[in-house]
Amino acid sequence: MELAQTVKEKRIHLDIDGYWNECDGRPDRTDFYKIEETIDDGVYMATKYNKLSDGKIEKARFMMTLSANDDGRVLMYLVHPKAPKHLLVGIRYDETDHVWYTMDMPSDRSDVNVMNFDKRVPYKSWQSTLNLTRVTDEKTTKIYDTFLEEGNIVNPYKEWEYNYERCLYAITQNALYIVAEQDGFYKVPLNFDETLKNYNLNSNVGRLTMNGQTYLAFDDIMKYVPKSKFKHYGIKLVKEIE
Repeated sequence: MELAQTVKEKRIHLDIDGYWNECDGRPDRTDFYKIEETIDDGVYMATKYNKLSDGKIEKARFMMTLSANDDGRVLMYLVHPKAPKHLLVGIRYDETDHVWYTMDMPSDRSDVNVMNFDKRVPYKSWQSTLNLTRVTDEKTTKIYDTFLEEGNIVNPYKEWEYNYERCLYAITQNALYIVAEQDGFYKVPLNFDETLKNYNLNSNVGRLTMNGQTYLAFDDIMKYVPKSKFKHYGIKLVKEIE
């Protein structure tokens, strides 16, 4: 919990929504990124698209977190789209699941057009540098828009792609209440985990849906509970706060 809070406090927001590529913003290559903000400052979804020789467009959605490093640079943490298959079953990440990069802190965080990242750890499965330029040319933007609107997009990581909704609604002396998909709440007894007594309404708690299955997500302690285990942990669906 303390580590999660420290990481949150160091997260930084950069205005980087939009298209980016590794060829100085020009359409010289068939791959590009679309970066989108999430509800959490400093956390983004960076989806890489790559047009293949057969005309199909391959998609891979990475989670990107930006924080201020102790040396004054930006620390970027990148999570591979296949990583949730390990996370949700409690298997430790290997080097193909995640990586850290650093770059210089931009002078103006609301006007960022170039991001030159250097790999911080020697993970062989990740490229050494990631040099991204914001796409500002209207013609290039239209090319990418057309790819996404009309292209045959294939996602080799589709079964691990997820949607997350932070929806902790109430905390009582005995339980947490998480908004259910339809009517009611999931009542989670505080004895589910000893750290829950430290939670507040801003904690990262909610519902995560992946491959048709719903989990209750407790991101701060990296614990994810599928519906099939609700009864085991004493989690109940209730109509109102008790």
